[in-house]
Amino acid sequence: MAHEVKVKVEESQSDKSAVKADINQGDQIIIDGQLTITDQSKVKASERQE
Repeated sequence: MAHEVKVKVEESQSDKSAVKADINQGDQIIIDGQLTITDQSKVKASERQE
């Protein structure tokens, strides 16, 4: 289940980003399609397609 958390991108270089947010190590972050879901949406994690 998705939970909305405000995330600030501190720095980005190629495919890596440093973020500041109230998250824990190991939490998964939605990086694609996030505009189409809402807080408490049911989601299924998948591998990123390049």
